[in-house]
Amino acid sequence: MPRMNNEPPDLALLPWLRLLLEERNVTRAAERAGTSQPSMSRALARLRRMFGDALLVRGPSGLVPTARAEALASALPSVLGEVERLVRPPLFDPATAAERFVIVTADYVSFAFLPALLRRLRREAPSIELDIRNAPDMEIADALAKGAVDLAIGVDIAGSRGLYRQRLFDDDFACLLRRGHPRAKRPLSLADYLALPHAMVTLTGRGAGRVDAALERMGRARTVALRVQPF
Repeated sequence: MPRMNNEPPDLALLPWLRLLLEERNVTRAAERAGTSQPSMSRALARLRRMFGDALLVRGPSGLVPTARAEALASALPSVLGEVERLVRPPLFDPATAAERFVIVTADYVSFAFLPALLRRLRREAPSIELDIRNAPDMEIADALAKGAVDLAIGVDIAGSRGLYRQRLFDDDFACLLRRGHPRAKRPLSLADYLALPHAMVTLTGRGAGRVDAALERMGRARTVALRVQPF
């Protein structure tokens, strides 16, 4: 039976072909597929065109597979298994996973969560590796989108539409002054705060921070005398 057209192969028909070859009966194959007998008959017709072979022919006791169909029957399980693995995302098993995850965060956040995380990884995912970075060479949002970075913690990301976010914990801001600083002898007023030069921690090493954005909404600004990346 020569191929009758040049239509592209329809891989969705392969599971139905397996049912037809197993049952050698259109009605029973349709019942197993959860479809109607006419739909399964049309699928068989399409399969015959796709393979250029009758596949199933009538014999004394029902449908009989052709030689081509017999060859297909032995190959179908592995082919369908490969297709299923391509279509379905692989299951992640922490106990056996041997992967490396790149996390961008501030050193302060590392101090806060890494010890507990490492203890849990040693217990539940002993072959997982972590690569902790203070800041990537590229923009963090781009690095996440391209897969160069797997996770960013405690980082303000501009243009982060499409990225999944989750709150991990809340913390407070505090002002640190040197021991013996004259302004440390009394409660720090906003005027005192703005009068002093500031050291600003910025993961990217540039731009303004949340404090500056809050001050701007108040019509105020501070003097940043030093920008540093690590806490």
